[in-house]
Amino acid sequence: MKCTDPECLCHQEPEQVCPGAGRKDTANQNSAVIQFGPFVLDQAGRILEREGSAVRLAGRAMDLLIALVESAGSVVGKRELIARVWPDTIVEEGSLRFHILAVRKALSDGENGTRFVVNVPGRGYTFVAPVSHAPVTTARPESAPATRVALQQRQSLSAYGPVTIIGRDRELASLADRVFATRFVSVIGPGGMGKTSVVAEVARRLSVSFSDKVTFIDFSVLTDPSMVAPTVAAMLGVSSLADGVQLLLDKEPFLLVLDCCEHLVEAVALVAEQLVAQMSCAHLLVTSREALRARGEFVYRLSPLATPPADANLGLEEALQWPAIRLFVERAEASGAPVAISDEDLPEVARLCRELGGNALAIELVAGQIETFGLTGLVEQLDQHSRLLWEGRRTAVIRHQTLNATLSWSYDLLGEVEQAVLNRLAVFTGVFTLEAACAVAAGEAIAVDAVILALRKLVSKSLVNIDAGGEVPYYSLLDTTRLYASQKLRAAEEFAAISKRHARWVIGALADGRPGGSASTVELGNARAALRWALMEGNDTDAGCALAARIAPYFLAGSLIGECRKWAELALTHLPERLVGSAEECDLHAALGQSKMFVEGNSPEVGQSFARAATIAAKLDDRRRQFQLVSVQTLLLQRTGACREAYECAAGAHRFLSADDPQDVVNAASIMGPALHMVGRLSDAKRCWTTVLAKGTGMANALGATDQGYDPVLKARCGQVASLWLDGHEDLAAEVADELMAQARALNHHPTFCIVAIWTGLVFAWRGEWKAVKRNAAEILIRARACNMTPYVQVARMLEGLALGNDGDVDAGIALLKETLRGLRSCHYEMLVGTCEIGLANAFIAKGQFEAALTIADDALEGIDRRGDEIHRVDALTAKANALMGCSVLNVNAASSLLSKAREVALAQGAPAWLLRTDRLLERLLKLRRESDRPIRRVTAIDAATASGSAPGPHEAMLQNEAWQRWQSSGAFSSARKDA
Repeated sequence: MKCTDPECLCHQEPEQVCPGAGRKDTANQNSAVIQFGPFVLDQAGRILEREGSAVRLAGRAMDLLIALVESAGSVVGKRELIARVWPDTIVEEGSLRFHILAVRKALSDGENGTRFVVNVPGRGYTFVAPVSHAPVTTARPESAPATRVALQQRQSLSAYGPVTIIGRDRELASLADRVFATRFVSVIGPGGMGKTSVVAEVARRLSVSFSDKVTFIDFSVLTDPSMVAPTVAAMLGVSSLADGVQLLLDKEPFLLVLDCCEHLVEAVALVAEQLVAQMSCAHLLVTSREALRARGEFVYRLSPLATPPADANLGLEEALQWPAIRLFVERAEASGAPVAISDEDLPEVARLCRELGGNALAIELVAGQIETFGLTGLVEQLDQHSRLLWEGRRTAVIRHQTLNATLSWSYDLLGEVEQAVLNRLAVFTGVFTLEAACAVAAGEAIAVDAVILALRKLVSKSLVNIDAGGEVPYYSLLDTTRLYASQKLRAAEEFAAISKRHARWVIGALADGRPGGSASTVELGNARAALRWALMEGNDTDAGCALAARIAPYFLAGSLIGECRKWAELALTHLPERLVGSAEECDLHAALGQSKMFVEGNSPEVGQSFARAATIAAKLDDRRRQFQLVSVQTLLLQRTGACREAYECAAGAHRFLSADDPQDVVNAASIMGPALHMVGRLSDAKRCWTTVLAKGTGMANALGATDQGYDPVLKARCGQVASLWLDGHEDLAAEVADELMAQARALNHHPTFCIVAIWTGLVFAWRGEWKAVKRNAAEILIRARACNMTPYVQVARMLEGLALGNDGDVDAGIALLKETLRGLRSCHYEMLVGTCEIGLANAFIAKGQFEAALTIADDALEGIDRRGDEIHRVDALTAKANALMGCSVLNVNAASSLLSKAREVALAQGAPAWLLRTDRLLERLLKLRRESDRPIRRVTAIDAATASGSAPGPHEAMLQNEAWQRWQSSGAFSSARKDA
């Protein structure tokens, strides 16, 4: 009969079995085995099978499935599920969602339209598939042939890994195809990568195709190479391989799995060649840490489990698509630890998996320690040698019970020179080249040729990784291998000498180029490792200070501003006497000033750092460094609001440059453009932008993000965008601004992006495109917080306040702009105080608070007088005029005087857009004078202004301005002149 339970959601037809029917009697059925779809669930044994094959389901996910199946057809509330599955632990709903997702994945929920677990919004979850109960005594279906591979006198596959292998679907399918296509496949890779588990699963899947004729031989227990052939013969059921060739020659195909062959490669290679060449029915699947290099062998290198990139922002479901994260989470859950992985934990989990190199065994062993250390503790333990001794499954083969055992197995197979070279390579963090390996590892009775040969062997034995995809091959060690080898290096009492050699090599490599050039290929991890050894541990302060000075531009180019500051400060603290007054000290002070300016703000300490660096550069008569310091000092003066002084500083840069050098010309124009723009010399600034764009765009690293802390070509394009708008080309300015934002995103240099987003944000604000302003503010905020750049956080809030004040919640905009004013001043970012004050005045006008607007506009004008940022004067004058037009007494004289002054400034600066805005306000003022019923202070100045040449009228630069021509032809302009 059809279910009538009001809580049941199955909606089954009468002839179907309702999952909710009889729900209340299930407890009395003495039933522990439940069937649904292709699945059989043994509640007592906590076993889930699909058509006879085991389906792996972690502990709490199994608890959830049992709870849902027991109440099939009913809605089970989230709190009830949490209370049942985590009775002694406080967890969030995110943990419940994660395990529900695991259940759905195990059941293939949603495939081909089949549903098992359904979310009922606001209530909980329900199991909707029809279920049937079998008595406890009912035998489960016989296992399929794929799980009965163990044959007489042959080893069982059951000890080698789970049936469900995470993240290896592509490899499993590819290997199965390769076995038939080539008959001889060797799966190679570092220890712990999962070779045995993958190969065992491939054998399981192929067992039906081979009619269960699958033989698995674990060679890890065999040490005598002479016993390889007899062992293979015995496992094949013949007295010798020679006899086997005759006996099995015409038999059905069979699969022979040879596991863990790296210590017996020569003997296994001979046997494999003989079998494949003489027995067409033989198919071989081999695992080894190096290739056999046998005839007919197809080598398949097993890659690490995929991990998300460091900048990925993942939710739970997205994160679980990455095999390394899924394995970690499942193993952490299976450990029984009362720890629930939440969305907030995912970045740390991803970092762990990356640090472990996607190595399956390493991930399993580390995840198993989460109960002891917690997630944060695991991250802190990453560089501790003790983690090599963490234990895994008791039933695992000995070489897989700890990472130390796994690595010792490979290490003990190396020769003395190979061991020594591997130990020395452990000082590298990240990638290194062949040249670097030779520079660091050669010496003390090991010649360069010996290092090259040893490196080749280490690659073949999967102890060193190689990336040969580019022009130059790069090598690296897995983190666990590096940790193990560094222990051996210390034990050999070579750590100090090799670390010093490594630090000197990094310094030399950095001296070969600048960021963006050939030396940018140096992995920053190597520099960090050398800095820690030299400076933090105090082993070689001379080398450490030199390295900190050399690496600073690379940190700045990589937006690693906080790290630049950290090492520059530490180096200056430990600066040896011989480096006082040196180029290294000069560079360290310059780097410290730049990093502090972007992170803290424009404090007096920043100026002191630049001043000390400039003094040293002058004594050294180093023109390149002197120009660099003029650049950053100009920027500092602009940011602190000393715009006139910034212009004078930039104008003095020519002393260190040559007018005949195209790059010097670009350098000079790159710092003069912003300085001229800020003091209102727009035409001159425009010529500078044009010079930089014409000559600098194709010039490789004309100035570089490291000299001023940003990309000068992109900043010149910012000036170009502003010029386009000020010239009246509004649509073109917006189009170029969008292109510029895309370029800045692609560059991915955070300070440069913030500068671009500020300039384009102000252009969008001039156009009234408030959604674009909000977008820029949000993107600045993300990058500013990523680098802890406090000044840019304040600028982002200012842009958001401008948008709110003009196109949103005016009260919120006013509050935010007031707060931002305090923030800008606290970090000495006076450059944009005028913009913020003008925006606040306009917000007060929008709110109808005209007296407050007048006060703020007066503050803005006083600030412009003090700072010299004439670029803001027209905006400030028109804001004050606007406020006057809204006052209870319409002061026509004062308002018209302000607008006349604004026109004069716009004409002098050559800004048609502002001239047009000013004339429109004059037209509005005249209209108010005619129509307003407010008391009017009489006009006496407009006609006089007209006579003096400042009355509304076409400007020569505006003749090409489409917006101006449209307004002029509309008749409004002539009407305004007539009324005046």
